[in-house]
This record gives sequence, C-alpha cells and structure tokens, in this order.
Amino acid sequence: MRITCPTCEGETYLVLGLPYDDDTTYKVKCPTCAGEGEVEQCQNCNGTGKVRRLFFWKANCSSCRGHGFLSPYFERVISAQSA
Repeated sequence: MRITCPTCEGETYLVLGLPYDDDTTYKVKCPTCAGEGEVEQCQNCNGTGKVRRLFFWKANCSSCRGHGFLSPYFERVISAQSA
C-alpha cells in the first residue's frame, strides 16, 4: 500500500535554507521518497513501526527500522552498511 511521504508530505521536494542567510533557499528532491511523493507502507508492522515480541513487549520493526514505511533511501543506506 502506498502512503504519502512523511518527510515531504507528498510535495516531492524539500526547501532548505541556511541558518545565517534568510534570503537563500534551495529546492532539493526528497531523499526519503526519491522525489515520488509516496512510500510503501511496511507490511510487517502495518505501518506502526513496532512489532510485538513475547506477549506485551514491543520492539522496532526489523523491516522498516521503526519508521513504518519502506523507502528507496533507507534501502540504499541499509545495503551500503551491509557491504
């Protein structure tokens, strides 16, 4: 299931500014959704970011690392760390 990107809220880009310069802003493609505006909801935790361990204890989902969604950015970071 596709959901709206929580980082850019579906805008596909982020506007970044410099803390010392109010006049300069930069428009960059959202790294979380890779500019698509949507991400895939994690099927393992149903988008909550938590999974039940034992009876009542909850832990971060291992598929989405506790974010509740899968994104191309996280997949690249995880594969780079594994190499």
